[in-house]
Amino acid sequence: MAALLILGQPTSAATFTELEPNDNFAQAQFVEPADPFDNLITVSGTRAGGGATSASSADYYSFVASAGDVVDLFVSGTFNQQGPLSEDVILALYDASFNLIGFDDDTNGNFLPLIANFEFLAGGTYFVAVGDFGDVGNPLNGGNGILAGGGATRYGYTLNINTTTAVPEPVSTAGFLALGAMGLASRLKGRHHRQSMLTTEKRSQ
Repeated sequence: MAALLILGQPTSAATFTELEPNDNFAQAQFVEPADPFDNLITVSGTRAGGGATSASSADYYSFVASAGDVVDLFVSGTFNQQGPLSEDVILALYDASFNLIGFDDDTNGNFLPLIANFEFLAGGTYFVAVGDFGDVGNPLNGGNGILAGGGATRYGYTLNINTTTAVPEPVSTAGFLALGAMGLASRLKGRHHRQSMLTTEKRSQ
């Protein structure tokens, strides 16, 4: 069976704007590029509640990955109308059964999260939640990993989902030679078998 080769791809991006409500798995915004060659998804979102003083909510997104795909999930910046901020964003990655399979807080620097080189062992739908360090459910605060909001609010962010696709590795020259040798041996074996049958038939006559 041919191995899988992870190929680098020229970056082609599909851009989305957050659509509320997307506060939980059931409301997750599906982000799927119209062009299958778009390996980078960017989402412009906002941490905001229902009013100026209301609690914030985590933002949930869903996307599709194939077995063997490798993804980098990261937030590249936070901001408000006055300019860049240094809000403490967290990212959580879940499988189709809502199990937490990836999490990060500050790996991307400046209080920004990065889940790097995550390989999907099975194809299907996955979920990513953009949260704040103060959110209910933050596992670093003893939560269950299901982000439910409640942390800092009133700021924007940019979520990035960068996928590298696994493709079948081309068969090497040595592989072709090995297959050829196997084929030749099979043909010789078949020829010997036919000759044996002819010899037996002549003897029986």
